[in-house]
Amino acid sequence: MMTDAYKKSRRNNTAALRRAIRNGWIKVDTERGVVLKPNGEPIHIRPNGSGYFRFKIQRKKCRQYFVHKAIYLATGKPFRHDLYIDHINDDHTDNRGENLAQLTPAQNSQKSRERLSNKLMQEFPVPF
Repeated sequence: MMTDAYKKSRRNNTAALRRAIRNGWIKVDTERGVVLKPNGEPIHIRPNGSGYFRFKIQRKKCRQYFVHKAIYLATGKPFRHDLYIDHINDDHTDNRGENLAQLTPAQNSQKSRERLSNKLMQEFPVPF
């Protein structure tokens, strides 16, 4: 369960990211799933420990954002802070707008369990 402080932090982060997109500090190509500098060059991204890509914007403060969140916001789809952004095809490097959807925490947890179960079944098949 998310604490109030964590929810507030997520809202502030989202507001700053929306502002960056609106003010042209970054450009977002939802079809290709990339975040660009204002001059059109690709922005430097790094994977975090879970395989999700992050990028930084240096304004008054240096903030880090997830690529998939920037792209989801740029698609114009409804966004809720209490939901998770999911990669439909489970490929965290595929950040195209059509591959992103929001899930409830329960749906996200169920999908994670299914993914782990499928992975274990592939690695350790049960002989019949």
